[in-house]
Amino acid sequence: MTLEELGASPHLWAKALGSVERGRVVRLVRGDHEHVADIVPDGFLDELEETLEVLADSDAVRALVETREASAQGDVLRGADAVCSLLDERRD
Repeated sequence: MTLEELGASPHLWAKALGSVERGRVVRLVRGDHEHVADIVPDGFLDELEETLEVLADSDAVRALVETREASAQGDVLRGADAVCSLLDERRD
């Protein structure tokens, strides 16, 4: 959607905001197709900042990699009972 289109047809703002409410990102460009901004759903930036914090933490990234590798090897627990059983084993 171009800024010029929005300026000429204000009803398009409602369409753009409706898309954002449904979880989509709306890209705003100039008539020459130069990207100038994005309208993002509520909470999107908070999630992005949280992701960046995790990725900046090398210990967290290492733990994620180890967890993914363990999961790929089938070393996975499912359900509350399995987790409680594991915790009981560790306490003994």
